[in-house]
Amino acid sequence: MAHHTEVHTLRSACFALAASLLIACMPADPSAEEDQDAAAGSAGSAGGGGNGTQDAAVDVVEELQSPEPLRLVSWNAHNVYDNISANCGSYCPYEETVSLSDYQEKVSDIAATLAKLAGDVVILQEVENPAVLDKIATSSALSSLNYKHRHLEFGNDPRGINIALLSRYPVDSVISHKKDQFTQMDNPGEIYRYTRDALEIHMTYRGKHVVIFGVHFKAKLDPDDPEKRLAEAQHVRALADNTLQNYPTAYVWILGDFNDDEGTPPVNAVQKGRNGPNFVDAMMSLSAGDRYSYIYS
Repeated sequence: MAHHTEVHTLRSACFALAASLLIACMPADPSAEEDQDAAAGSAGSAGGGGNGTQDAAVDVVEELQSPEPLRLVSWNAHNVYDNISANCGSYCPYEETVSLSDYQEKVSDIAATLAKLAGDVVILQEVENPAVLDKIATSSALSSLNYKHRHLEFGNDPRGINIALLSRYPVDSVISHKKDQFTQMDNPGEIYRYTRDALEIHMTYRGKHVVIFGVHFKAKLDPDDPEKRLAEAQHVRALADNTLQNYPTAYVWILGDFNDDEGTPPVNAVQKGRNGPNFVDAMMSLSAGDRYSYIYS
């Protein structure tokens, strides 16, 4: 992954990385307005394919005069299955099973990439079960990062691919929204649930309330359903707006695999919302040549 970093001073502002990957709001903190600083990394995978660092997204949030930034990573690691059949933990008739050697190689490749990215908090998409997540987290390549706080919630996908969390720091709570029912805001005819889930993660980092929404919207596979993808985007943005209303000094991110491109209705719905501030796409701080979210095949 070609890595590009820029530094910006944030006061009353929203911050984001990768329209298809990570969108965040960082409201003003009156007590610390002058000491907020941020750096943005480069792009990652929106389409959910391939291996290696080209498919990862990194965000860094840093306070001036502080030696320890909070580094967030989002990555669709693509079909991370183990070698055991019917090990998906829920109803998943389209689960895949791989050979032991392929499974071990996949875990090794993922761990090697995560070691290079060195995230403090990692959101992974398409992980089969907690045992797979544990195997990744305890790989020798990641021993120095000590991802002792881990969570995988079995979601709604019949393929058995789920959203997973790795964190070096304690997590206050993880809320699943897989059972939420919602409609499109302007077209309430059909009721939807998330294709996988929307994980709502609350943390306290250096006295600041951090909230991360990890998502993986409906894929553009036949039969595509852009209306559902839009409903998912609108609903997770509504959850984020509700968080900002309840916790006005919270630092809020929406990150994951949006399965859509810059300027499309789902991405616009996450960025703009209805009842909150515009979330700023940090990808726009990168030059056009560095601005991508996936490379086909």
